[in-house]
Amino acid sequence: MKNNICYLITLLLVVTTSANAQDERYFRQLLFEYKQRDTFQQKKSGYHFMSKSPLYSLDINGDKIEERIAYEGRDGEIWFSIYNNSGHQIFSYRLDAVGKGASLYRIRVRDISSRTKLLLLYFYQGNHDYLSFKGRSRLYFVTIDDKRLDKINAFKGPTFWEEAKHAQGHYHQRAYNISLKDYNRDGIMEVMVSHHLINTIYMYVDYGRWREI
Repeated sequence: MKNNICYLITLLLVVTTSANAQDERYFRQLLFEYKQRDTFQQKKSGYHFMSKSPLYSLDINGDKIEERIAYEGRDGEIWFSIYNNSGHQIFSYRLDAVGKGASLYRIRVRDISSRTKLLLLYFYQGNHDYLSFKGRSRLYFVTIDDKRLDKINAFKGPTFWEEAKHAQGHYHQRAYNISLKDYNRDGIMEVMVSHHLINTIYMYVDYGRWREI
């Protein structure tokens, strides 16, 4: 069991800069299969059925004390959650699933400034195959400011990968390149999502606020 968890941590905390469609499907399938082992149980919290992935250890604020991160299923919804080292939930954010097979399958961790850490969540939103097939992945930006666990915020970012097959048989994949760089040299790294000649840059303003240019 311990080896399985270590293996999945390695899959999640990757540091590559581009999205690869084949890798996405591979990681997505691995985590989906692992997710199937979760035990569903009834809760008295407004949700009928809940599940939770294993807790992955990560020091998200640089204080040398590891927090725990997990993705959770709640009546078909998918949530990203953070727990402190005592096991108490300190942050939870709903991810926008739009079809079957939705799953959080990759997390990338970067310091984007001297005071802000960024968790890039790679989330497959799921697919639908009514008349035609369509699936896509979306980025979410989770920021931790001033090394404080009460300053965690999330932002719904852009689509960065999609796959479609039309009823007429046409099939395509579209992958976007994702890069982090301080383009305006203000000491804060921006996130750029690009496809061919189309570039979209997300600038961090402060305390969970982003500006798209």
